[in-house]
Amino acid sequence: MDPRIRMTVVIWGGLRLLDEGKSEPIDVVNGWIVDGSLFEQLTYRHGVDASLLDVDDRTAVLDLFARLADVANSARKFGVSQNGLALVIAYATEGLQQLAT
Repeated sequence: MDPRIRMTVVIWGGLRLLDEGKSEPIDVVNGWIVDGSLFEQLTYRHGVDASLLDVDDRTAVLDLFARLADVANSARKFGVSQNGLALVIAYATEGLQQLAT
């Protein structure tokens, strides 16, 4: 899948969750990113349909998110300090920005 579409799918999924009032702690979401279970957890806990993303797409997203989680102070860089689902959107938006450069 085109990397821009991949990140857009993640953003739309995250926005849906925020619109429904869903939340997860940032440290929990970062743990899911690190252990590779982000998409499974979002499906299990929130009914996210990640079927548009195949295994390679999910791996690419998780790799990017893991790099961002490792180096970024989310509150300072993205303005996100509480909701890990908002952080998913921030990471995907950062991914789109990186693709544009």
